Amino acid sequence: MAPPRFRQLVVDAADARRSAEFYRALLDLEYLPGDDELAEHHRRVLELGGTLVDDGLHDPEDPLRVYADLDGHPFCIFVAEQ
Repeated sequence: MAPPRFRQLVVDAADARRSAEFYRALLDLEYLPGDDELAEHHRRVLELGGTLVDDGLHDPEDPLRVYADLDGHPFCIFVAEQ
């Protein structure tokens, strides 16, 4: 399996989606399709000891998953818009 690729980073944000969109626009980044990769990275996060904090994947307004790393720091994995 290839190592994960950096797509977004949101650190200590009250509104993760808003912050991600700001930096995406600022850095002129594009969404990449990746539902299969998303499922693979979800499995990998859990396999490495991360925990799923909030599964909002099917939320039509803000589809994302929030995880916690081994120290409890939250991070998000977003669904790429198709």
